Amino acid sequence: MITSEILRKIMRNLSASKADAYLPYLNAAMDEFEINSRLRVAAFLSQLAAESGEFKWFNELASGAEYEGRKDLGNTKPGDGRRYKGRGPIQLTGRNNYRAAGKALGLDLEGSPELASSPEVAFRTAGWFWDTNHINRFADKDNIRAVTLLVNAGRSTGAMPERAHFPVRQEYYERAKKVLESVDFDGEIHDVQQSMNEVIKPEPETSPEAEKPLVSGVGEKKEDVSGTPPPAPAAEVKASQASWVSKIGSLSLPAGVTAVLATVGKFFMTLPPWGVVAIIAIAVVVAYLIWRDAHQRAHERTLMVMGAAADKTKNNLRLV
Repeated sequence: MITSEILRKIMRNLSASKADAYLPYLNAAMDEFEINSRLRVAAFLSQLAAESGEFKWFNELASGAEYEGRKDLGNTKPGDGRRYKGRGPIQLTGRNNYRAAGKALGLDLEGSPELASSPEVAFRTAGWFWDTNHINRFADKDNIRAVTLLVNAGRSTGAMPERAHFPVRQEYYERAKKVLESVDFDGEIHDVQQSMNEVIKPEPETSPEAEKPLVSGVGEKKEDVSGTPPPAPAAEVKASQASWVSKIGSLSLPAGVTAVLATVGKFFMTLPPWGVVAIIAIAVVVAYLIWRDAHQRAHERTLMVMGAAADKTKNNLRLV
């Protein structure tokens, strides 16, 4: 889909050897999860570049102890926080998410969480997260803000968290769109020689933005001398939690019911918080009016029966 040279033009601090090593897994993941257009690829690469320091960190910098006891992540057993810390270029975090990703990818990530740090699996978990949260729909609209919010905050609207370093992601995104103008996503690359003029213009080996973790206070990063990617930027990339739609789709329901529920789930995911509150409030009012009407009818029926029973001129046995 893309070449090592194209990738290095987007991620200017990425070495040729690392680009060559990771590219097959990256392209395979993008193909598997239909990240297959200029806007989709640009959005995907911009998030991966910012999250992983241009593929420098595939493990969370922090120990994961802060996730200990997080029932919302499925961390219910002692040691789960560290065991299921963030891994991958979009950090997979928490027992529940390791289990869900492993089930979707046909891997035992819950039993062997360290697999999520290997490039082959790491890019697939990133693609799984992207697909599970239906991020392509926002990428198709050129909405990098919504994409960033989904990756970093688990929602598509609202205030941008400072930890997201949105200007960095936006810069990667705009650069990627420009670079990918030369790419035919049917497989052919056009005007490569001309586009390569900027490729081999590496910035300093250590740029401030590439080295800066996404969250302050995580501690210093340690270079990995063994050749394995060093730890990934910190705990602020939110856990790869399955969306409402994917959870609905996993239920054992008739196909028609599942489709309706999935549609409703997608609709609610696009609403701002106040819109959801308004719909719930309206539903409560309607439910109350229905209940009050039924209650009134039952009361009137009771009065009618009591009145008829008191009338000695009628055969009241028929009311029993």
